[in-house]
Amino acid sequence: MRPEFHFDLVYVIARMAGITPEDSYIIANCSQYVDDHYLDFPLRFNDGRILKQIATGYKAYQVRKIIPQDTGMETTLLFHFLPDSKDLHIVPEGTVAQNIVEYALAFNDPYLLGIVSHVIADTYSHCNFIGTYDYYNKVRVVQGGKVASSFLKYLFTFLPPLGHASVYSLPDIPSLRWSFKRGGDIIKVDNVEKTQAALLYLGKIFCKYSSSFYHGDNPEERYERFLLKAKSFLLPFIESLPIDSKECSAKINYYFQRNYFNITDLCEKDMLVSYDAKSWFSDTIELLKPHGIGNIAKLFLENKIFSYYPCIEKQPFESSHYGRFLRAAQYYKLTVVSECLNDILI
Repeated sequence: MRPEFHFDLVYVIARMAGITPEDSYIIANCSQYVDDHYLDFPLRFNDGRILKQIATGYKAYQVRKIIPQDTGMETTLLFHFLPDSKDLHIVPEGTVAQNIVEYALAFNDPYLLGIVSHVIADTYSHCNFIGTYDYYNKVRVVQGGKVASSFLKYLFTFLPPLGHASVYSLPDIPSLRWSFKRGGDIIKVDNVEKTQAALLYLGKIFCKYSSSFYHGDNPEERYERFLLKAKSFLLPFIESLPIDSKECSAKINYYFQRNYFNITDLCEKDMLVSYDAKSWFSDTIELLKPHGIGNIAKLFLENKIFSYYPCIEKQPFESSHYGRFLRAAQYYKLTVVSECLNDILI
């Protein structure tokens, strides 16, 4: 999924489920930040503490970090292609997915819930692929690929079969219907249907969270009210979303601010919500420029020859958005590896 789902639509359904604007923002921001947090180098604060950052995403130029021989494989499997069995196939609402939902709901932590929301959404969009370098991922687009140029589609056929690289971002476009060929079979994919199903499942999760930690009411009854609104306003809306990601986000925000989704407590705070991939880190951490021999030291640091990057806290790390996101990612990773995937990642 792309930012229009992981941030914009996640914020919408969190508010529809009765979650406060403050927690809805944290959930939605963490949901999208999973894709954008690719920093993995250690940091050392000026008081001596060392922080090992956990990368939850990666950039296209970081292929060397996500090949199977590298620990980066955990990033793809845990946060984007959560397997449900030893064949690494993904099952939306499967056993492992349900386990991580129950794990997230056991904590009163919107940061963890946001991370899990991303993973759950990706089990729908990525279920035709697996998160390792595997020939199973070597497919060819046969319909619906007009969103990519002919040159790009030609180029994609030479990309390593990691995740859905061979079909570009087609699985992540909410309103797209397309098809691909695997071996001799043509597989039709309805992203609209997948997006709608993901929204309803996340809505159920958010209603449980809202009922438990805010209202104390019956989560089933709250979900029934959510479902009525979703069927009337949200689900049909998915069909009309543009292919372009920025245009899609703009349309969602336009309709959200005019309360098209019938949120009973829409307020001024909702109008100010926006996503900035760099703000949580830059608001919390300042990397120190190397002293002394200057450019040579800087080159050493950039190539990670030293053990860590020196930095200072611009605000208390433990209570910052960035610190709490990393803590939640750490808890998630340790729990999923040890309790949910212990027969796969041994």
